[in-house]
Amino acid sequence: MGEWRESVFSNSTVKDLIRVTRPVCFSNDDESFPYSMRGSCVLLRLNDRVYAVTAGHIHQGERPSQFLFPYEVGSHLFLPLSMSFNVETNYNEETSHRDILFFEIWREKIESKYFDLRTTFDISSDRIIPKRLKKLYFISGFPNELQEVEYENRRLRQQSCQIELSEVYETDVPGISECRFSANAGLSSFSGFSGGGIFSLTPQGGKYHAQFEGILLQATSVDWNIGRFIRAELIRDYILKQQSGSDEELRNNYPKRELG
Repeated sequence: MGEWRESVFSNSTVKDLIRVTRPVCFSNDDESFPYSMRGSCVLLRLNDRVYAVTAGHIHQGERPSQFLFPYEVGSHLFLPLSMSFNVETNYNEETSHRDILFFEIWREKIESKYFDLRTTFDISSDRIIPKRLKKLYFISGFPNELQEVEYENRRLRQQSCQIELSEVYETDVPGISECRFSANAGLSSFSGFSGGGIFSLTPQGGKYHAQFEGILLQATSVDWNIGRFIRAELIRDYILKQQSGSDEELRNNYPKRELG
């Protein structure tokens, strides 16, 4: 990384930005092994409502009530969920723009002493950055090989990872872009990054403007270092349709009640 890139990740605003990404946890209905982890998600705000958004293929047959999203990384306190929305259930390259699953957080039931609103990203109105200004793109997520299960203590150790993206470019699929990882960060696989947040930072007047760009859907092997992600504007469109009730294709998996 260049000198200005190195300084970015020690910036307090960027540290808050990294906290937007959470691991996706699951309740196993097993007292001896109550929780497990698989994949990543981001917490987003839109019209004063909060959502946990991840890749749809993270869902592998679990009930909606088994999904858990921690208040903070490393916490075993989980956010109250009110409903879930799965846009599609079968995915291929042509339908990857529908590989999204999101849960609305029951905001009235959030325990405020454990929750920092700065760890959510407001996508209500993204500021437009002139194209002539150079952006630094990076992904933040929870690769599986960095997560650890303490079987004896029945606890999870959660560790995020950030990797700079050297290229970002559009595809022929609406709402989908591709990216190239600048390195593999010593990982043997990108497994677990699905649902991870992709962000951009633009240096302006000695500060950095942060922007949410989308969530990773899939990545190639670490030899190729290429990923595909769903862009922020399409995510916002799906959530707006859910809020307005204008899209019958959004399947509401649960009525308005707490998932628990």
